[in-house]
Amino acid sequence: LDDLARRVTPAPATAPAACVLDTGVARGHPLLAPSLSPGDCHAVDEAWLTDDHHGHGTEMAGIALLGYLTYPVGDQRDVTLTHRLESVKLLPPDGFPPNEPANLGFITQAAISLPEIKVPECPRVFCMAVTNDGLSGAVPTSWSAAMDRAAAGLVLADDASAPPSAPPRLLIGSAGNVQDADAMPGMAAAAAA
Repeated sequence: LDDLARRVTPAPATAPAACVLDTGVARGHPLLAPSLSPGDCHAVDEAWLTDDHHGHGTEMAGIALLGYLTYPVGDQRDVTLTHRLESVKLLPPDGFPPNEPANLGFITQAAISLPEIKVPECPRVFCMAVTNDGLSGAVPTSWSAAMDRAAAGLVLADDASAPPSAPPRLLIGSAGNVQDADAMPGMAAAAAA
């Protein structure tokens, strides 16, 4: 970890950003800290703070920033980054009520607006690896509609027939979770084959 951290050159503050919408990010992580300014860490509810309460957001930030680490850790080449990180905590930590499913679209659009308000001129990609448990994805939801609207440059208050009030956005969303093959009968054998 220390060796790789010495070989990574962060992108300049004016570089594009990968904005991770998740459980927050542990900003002190040595691979992430040079690419994630304290002012670029947000939370939908300020009482949640911005640190990662689960670990998932930090893991997603690592993937968004550095990708698959096997090769950078395994060799001695320098890594020059071309983008930075932003983080928005959109899931509440323990001790707070969970987000209501009917409000997930509004919460996601609020999360998207926080870094845009702070640094409107920054080109960014929004990355969200949060899924809606218990739904198949075969039927649209208010959450998926809100993400579609955000991608088109609309917000919830906009009239869909009016021109967009913001520029289009690139949103990358999770399509579901990969199950642990060891926890599912038959999957371990299929994975090994």
